[in-house]
Order: sequence, then C-alpha cells, then structure tokens
Amino acid sequence: MDLQTLADLPGQNEPQAPSIDHLYSMAKIKKLQLVAAQNDYDKSLFDLVAASNHEVEGAKTFTTKAGEKYRIIRKMNRKLDAKKLVLIRSQIPKKLLPLKISEVLDKKKLTYLQNNEPDTYRLMAQAIVATPGKAAIEFLDKDKGEA
Repeated sequence: MDLQTLADLPGQNEPQAPSIDHLYSMAKIKKLQLVAAQNDYDKSLFDLVAASNHEVEGAKTFTTKAGEKYRIIRKMNRKLDAKKLVLIRSQIPKKLLPLKISEVLDKKKLTYLQNNEPDTYRLMAQAIVATPGKAAIEFLDKDKGEA
C-alpha cells in the first residue's frame, strides 16, 4: 500500500476532537484578543465623544462631512445616599420628594428560607421567576489563583 491508499482508509483522516487544554487555550487567546479590541474601540469612542464637545446629559445627533450621522447619548448615573437623606428628608414636602418605593428580592433571606423554612420558601417561590444567567469563565493566574 502506498501513502495515498492509507490516507483513504476509513478512520485514517478523521480529525481528532480537540482536547480540553486546547479548547481552554483557544478560549483564553480569544478573550485576550477581545479585551484588546474592546479597549481600542473604547478609546476610539472616547476620542469621538471628546471631539464632539457634547457635555450635557441627553442625546445629540451629529453629521460627518461625508453625510453620515451618529448620535452621542450622555447619561448621568445617580444613586441615593441614604444617610444624607435621613438628615434632610423632613425639609422636603412629601409631595415633592422624588422617591418611589421598590421591592427587591433579598437573596440572603431567600436562601435562609430555602434552608430553614421550607414551607415559607415554597409559598414565596410561587412569586419568584428564575431564569438562568449567562455563563462566565474566569481565567485564573497559576501563581496567585486569581483572575
């Protein structure tokens, strides 16, 4: 038999399934490439926003010399300082207080119920909608054991 005949035999040309180590290495390389590309993209966007001189909160549309349009949306993130609110709350009329009450699931208390109060947990579970989140992989540093 010559080499061509051997190559044509069933099972001889079958690609091997990639190993976990190979898949891990490829994923890590892709992650590093994505991080570098994201950093480059973020810098380009930062430069574009800085050049636009759009400093106020809100949206503003711009047109390039070539006639292409883009919109820059500036946002302001705000959160409440509960300690300071306690000090000033009485000075603001209730009708003008820019607050609303929101019920948020306390995961620690829910876990407690699940582990210690199964009847109450079963009742509460009827009002909870659980959906799986996106899986994540962290690449840990061999020496430090961290990302």
